[in-house]
Amino acid sequence: MAQDDVEEVYSVLTRVLDPSIAELGDSLRSLVKPRESRSLKARRLLAQSLFSHTAKIVGAFPDLQNDLFDLLANLCLDEDNQTQVFALRALLALAKDRSLVQNVAWTCIVLPNQIQETGTTLPNDPSLSSVLTACLQTSSKEALAAALSLLEGSDAEYEQGARWMAEEMKPALEKAGVELSEEAEALVVERVSQLLSSTTPTLDDHLLLSRVLLSLKVSHKIDYATRIAEGYWKYLPEDLSTVPEEDWTGVLGVLKAIAGFCKPPRSISPNRLLAYLSAQALDPTRLSALPEKHRTSVLRVAAESVRYNADFETVKQLWDGSKSLLSTLVPDATTGEKVNWSRLEPVLYLAFRSAVQGGVGDVDPQTKTRVTRIYTESVTEKQTYKQKLAAWKEPTDKTAPGTMTQSSLTKLVRLFENCYDMARELLKPTSARVNIPSMKLSWTLGQEQEKIAFEKVTGFESKEGGKPVEANGTAKRKAPGAPTEGGVKKQRPAGPPGPLRPMGPRGGRGGGFVFRGRGGPRGGRGGRGGMGRGGMVGGGPGRGGMVGGWAARGRGGWRGGW
Repeated sequence: MAQDDVEEVYSVLTRVLDPSIAELGDSLRSLVKPRESRSLKARRLLAQSLFSHTAKIVGAFPDLQNDLFDLLANLCLDEDNQTQVFALRALLALAKDRSLVQNVAWTCIVLPNQIQETGTTLPNDPSLSSVLTACLQTSSKEALAAALSLLEGSDAEYEQGARWMAEEMKPALEKAGVELSEEAEALVVERVSQLLSSTTPTLDDHLLLSRVLLSLKVSHKIDYATRIAEGYWKYLPEDLSTVPEEDWTGVLGVLKAIAGFCKPPRSISPNRLLAYLSAQALDPTRLSALPEKHRTSVLRVAAESVRYNADFETVKQLWDGSKSLLSTLVPDATTGEKVNWSRLEPVLYLAFRSAVQGGVGDVDPQTKTRVTRIYTESVTEKQTYKQKLAAWKEPTDKTAPGTMTQSSLTKLVRLFENCYDMARELLKPTSARVNIPSMKLSWTLGQEQEKIAFEKVTGFESKEGGKPVEANGTAKRKAPGAPTEGGVKKQRPAGPPGPLRPMGPRGGRGGGFVFRGRGGPRGGRGGRGGMGRGGMVGGGPGRGGMVGGWAARGRGGWRGGW
């Protein structure tokens, strides 16, 4: 009987590509009709064959579509795990056709009830994620609720569902061009909130789910953000120096998750986080007890969190603590002790961020002396290692003591550049400091190199790791390349002076570049409307004429010097 069953499945499905046979439709209809008597081997072969040929079957026999869905739903509940897997994959194959997504979602809606009634567990297979994603693509609240309900059950299902939500849901929807409605996103947040309040999930599960929450629009709402972030505090110990090494990944993840909910537009108050980090990271005894790589991470979270609208008293506490740490890392030059460069960068960044972002006043004389030493010595050190980097050759014996790789030399140059940039800003008066929105550092020499990414508005050039701004406050820019002749740059001869033009209306904000015209040498950049109303361009007054903002040409008056 079992052998006949297998042969029936095989004979029908091997002929599915030849729809000219009139009776094939009837054979398929009898095949997809659920039958309790089928053997394990026949059910497995059927699920595997449907996975391979479902789309072709539906294309040739569209009237079998509903029967196929019924059969696949039953096979998803089969006691054989392999049969379940292929049945779910067949559902996914159907979901690739946009017209069939609603049917897949309907099957997903039915499945949870059937699973509950039969006590069947879903297979631990990536295809479940695909079915859930197909379910979400319908933008149907019912389908979404069904997809989320599929996550209920055993710990294995929970873990699989959590990982799917955290790692696959948003990318899958974005790739499919589907945007969840606010109502649907609220449903996801509600479901995740329930999971976060459960006693079953581990810390790693919580951190996975936080990735989803931080990317959803509704988690921007302060009530959602506060409620979810509050759940993370229970994982933070009173003293970070007591955390075992194996738990550090989770603890740092918690700190970053809380900091993530402090960012606009969620903007829960960062003061509690900063007070905690201040007590942990700015106590020299506790800080020394932390492993080096974790010490820098804690200081980094504190420095970045200062940006999120913390109150002045909290920021001042961080500033005072960072000054105290600097005193231990930058001894008086008269003592002959060297600067502790390997530990300095994250502490200096915390001081820099606290002073610039928090509006802390001018540096006191003692701290100014230390910062000045950083400023002067970092220039010398940077030049030394730049020369070594330029002269570097592949060593014959890489294991010899004192051998430095090209990567290590590059990181050292970046370290001294970072310290120079931050020290320079700290030495400026309060009103003249550059408020850098984002700054990536090399941190420690043992970590992966991170290139500085100063934003354009800061006046720094990211290619060279932070250059001073021009005297007028604008960033240095390269002049446009001159024409070449045979590979050699050719100097364009100066033309006659351009005619004077009447001044036009006040220019808008300047943008872009002002190029050298035939009227004479290149003039200055007319940024933000230049000189109040237009800015001079060309060879100077009388030769070049007036110019307005390049980006606001219609309002910026006339351009001369061409």
